[in-house]
Amino acid sequence: PQDAEPAEVFNNLKRLSYQKGLAPEGVYAITKQVLNTGLAYDIGAKINADRKKLGLKELSTNENLSKELKIIAEKTGLKMEGT
Repeated sequence: PQDAEPAEVFNNLKRLSYQKGLAPEGVYAITKQVLNTGLAYDIGAKINADRKKLGLKELSTNENLSKELKIIAEKTGLKMEGT
């Protein structure tokens, strides 16, 4: 169609693929990580050691944020196994 916006087409196809469980595995891994810890990536000892050297506080799992994100996920229809 003449008036089709390519970005809109791709976004709709991506949304549909996610709804059907066809997203890349990395998307599910990051989503589970965020829902379970409140953080987008695993905080290892090295990261916290580097932060300490820079005078920054250590990062850790944020249970309150994790609970809030799970509530949002549930209310918006996001269902993840193992969260």
